[in-house]
Amino acid sequence: MRFVSFVLLLWLLSGFVIAQEPATLSNEDMRALLETVMRNQRRLDGQLSEYTSNGKQVTRYYDDKGKLKEETIILSESYQSFRRNVEVVLSKNGKPYSEGKIKKEREEAVKKLSEDEKERAQMAKTPANTEGPELGIVYGQNKIRAIRLATFDLYRAGEFFNPRNEQWHDRKMIVLDFRPRVGFEPKDQRLTPLKHLAGTVWIDAEQKVTAKLLAYLVSDQQRQKTAYHLESVRLPDGTWLVERSGFNAALNPQAFNGLNLEWFFERTNYQRFTAQAGDVKLDSPPQKP
Repeated sequence: MRFVSFVLLLWLLSGFVIAQEPATLSNEDMRALLETVMRNQRRLDGQLSEYTSNGKQVTRYYDDKGKLKEETIILSESYQSFRRNVEVVLSKNGKPYSEGKIKKEREEAVKKLSEDEKERAQMAKTPANTEGPELGIVYGQNKIRAIRLATFDLYRAGEFFNPRNEQWHDRKMIVLDFRPRVGFEPKDQRLTPLKHLAGTVWIDAEQKVTAKLLAYLVSDQQRQKTAYHLESVRLPDGTWLVERSGFNAALNPQAFNGLNLEWFFERTNYQRFTAQAGDVKLDSPPQKP
């Protein structure tokens, strides 16, 4: 009995070591890894227009004292072209939209998606970046009070260290910690938050794509409140798509160009959807949340 317990203890310890084993990566290796991740992510982002999903957006607005003023919850059908996100709103704050309004929004979505497909067909005739776009969160219309959060920008702005291997959702991950690169000054004011974020990123070891990212304000050394997060889901066909993401600017509005709100979204029920130019159909939308 003691022998069995000892063997079990060794097995558990060996499993823990394997799950936490350090990864031997030089600074050059980490930079090359991130370049590969960005290249693969551009390719996957270019495929996003082939999928529909259900969407849920939550926005919480705060006053100067940090007290919640308003919360908005929007449920929608989500469609993505190569240049824009199209949301067909189903309900707002628990109140369903009328069938007529939903139909009108679907018709408008068809129009936008058709225009984008025609434009992409024209672009295909000339040399173009076949890797795809660099998608991310862009919030705010005013150029001064607007931000952009994307893994691409963060990977270029950050300093990465402490490489290691871990398991996440039964997948082997390469895990890196990051902090703002010394002397980093964004050329685009929307990237100001990147000067204030540090955290951890999980990269799928096999497919070399971003699976998960958690970022905190540099001042939050205990990592108590997440300032920016992203989590992807791996579909049965091996495609990785963002499942949830968001930011909490209310933690430090000054670091987020004056925004004083919390915003996040979820994507569920991804389904394959391919539209040909001039032949976009939305008559079989995903199931409602």
